[in-house]
Formats: sequence, structure tokens, C-alpha cells
Amino acid sequence: MDQKMDIRKNGTWLKDLREEWQITINELAEQVGASADWLAQLEKGEGNIAASLFAGFARSFNMSVAEFAAGYANRFGAASVQAA
Repeated sequence: MDQKMDIRKNGTWLKDLREEWQITINELAEQVGASADWLAQLEKGEGNIAASLFAGFARSFNMSVAEFAAGYANRFGAASVQAA
């Protein structure tokens, strides 16, 4: 599987989590400290989550940072995690 397909798969995973938790894209953006436009792009598979934002995502989904990072790495590949 190439990296572009991995990115799309990760975006789907993030969107599925958000919908499972019944959080709107605007609510998640506010909780994470990012723009809703950026999150929409991310959910479409256009970009990576910077490691510096993992804590915000983890809090939003009631996970530890380690749990969120593991889920992200399992679907996206640890090499794709960007340094803060």
C-alpha cells in the first residue's frame, strides 16, 4: 500500500472516531486548537497530524496520548508522525 492510501485510511479512521463520539468537525477543531478546514482536509486524507496535536485529539476521544498515537501509527505508519 502506498503512502497516499495510508493517509486516506487514517483520515477515515479519524472521521469515524469523531462521528462515533458524536463530535462535530467544528467542536473537534476547537478542542484540538486547529481549524475546521484543516480537519476536513485531514479527514479526506490530505495531510498528517503533527505529534504536537496528539494530546488534544486524545483528550477529545477520552484516550491517553499513547493510545491515540498507537491507533494512529497502526493505521498510518509511525514514520508519518511529524515532529512538533
